[in-house]
Amino acid sequence: MFKEAWSYAWSLYRLRFGSVLLLGLTIAFPIQLLHMLFSGYFYMYFGFVDALWLGDLFNMFLILVFMPLAQVPFIQMALTEYRGEVTHLGDAYRAMLKYMFSVYLFGLIYALSVTFGTLLLLVPGLVLMVLFFAYPYVLVITGRKGWSIWKETYVFAKKHFFKLIAAIVIFGVVEWLIGTLLLFGSLQFTQRYILINFT
Repeated sequence: MFKEAWSYAWSLYRLRFGSVLLLGLTIAFPIQLLHMLFSGYFYMYFGFVDALWLGDLFNMFLILVFMPLAQVPFIQMALTEYRGEVTHLGDAYRAMLKYMFSVYLFGLIYALSVTFGTLLLLVPGLVLMVLFFAYPYVLVITGRKGWSIWKETYVFAKKHFFKLIAAIVIFGVVEWLIGTLLLFGSLQFTQRYILINFT
């Protein structure tokens, strides 16, 4: 299942590269910029009081709120393509407008739950993160809103728990490696924080 999903995603990425790039620039980049500004503020604030671990906690909270928002148009594009329908870029933007508020509200609850679970002990936070990681996918695919999304997401995650953990770990490690390489590469050319932060 994972291999087929990966090959399908890669072929879709190559087929719709221009659309993916445009969505990345118009939706994902501004969301990432907001995340960077907010997390930078919290790191600066908690750095003054020598509690950077709280900055890390707020950064995790913001990632869990903003990341699902950025995924919505890409989920819609993949869903349209998977159904064999004609893919229009406007559908991805409409999906963003249609589901943005719901994903944001669920994201706040999700982020608070995972952050609180992480504060209790690391394991409850990780379990909650995996169990409800797929909520934007369930919301966009089913088209339903409301609390039934949590139940459907839980049932899906329970059935595919270890596959989700594997996917999260693999993508997390790959993202960390790419980010680290870009960070060290950018440090060779500049010491300006704003440019380094975009890597």
